[in-house]
Amino acid sequence: MNSECIFCAGMAANKPEFFLGGSSDLFAVQWDMFPTRPGHALVMPRRHVQYFRDLTEEELREIARVVVEVKAHIMKTDLAQLYKTLLPNAVNEKSQDFIRSAQALLAEMDNRPPDAFNDGMNDGPAAGQTVPHVHWHIMPRWTGDVEDPRGGIRHMFPGLGNYHKGVEK
Repeated sequence: MNSECIFCAGMAANKPEFFLGGSSDLFAVQWDMFPTRPGHALVMPRRHVQYFRDLTEEELREIARVVVEVKAHIMKTDLAQLYKTLLPNAVNEKSQDFIRSAQALLAEMDNRPPDAFNDGMNDGPAAGQTVPHVHWHIMPRWTGDVEDPRGGIRHMFPGLGNYHKGVEK
């Protein structure tokens, strides 16, 4: 544990946004308090480590198992109720805005379980990592939540997401 790390501090404090605290000795899972989609969750090692390459072989095996478990958990979670519970625990006004946006999208999707998932990791500052602690993003997706989802995570590079269209300038 690193006392200066917000994820380590959250795990130590057993905050309400952590939901699978006892499912793994090596990993904790947290609802993202700035969700891109309803059910956006983070899987993080309990051990403070910044880079994916620094995970042990045991941690590498375990993270895959935990990610599968979390997706199953998300599929059966009442996300509308979850965000009613999380909203009062929002980190700040921006967090409240993200949670309200997730609530609105969930209502548009008739509060049904997700149809798919995007998974991602920002592995180091140059890749966009803002908390220096490994964390795997699990982002539920619904058919129709964006106009054309083809390209998925490739959209982090403007104009290069949908290779069916070619390079956009």
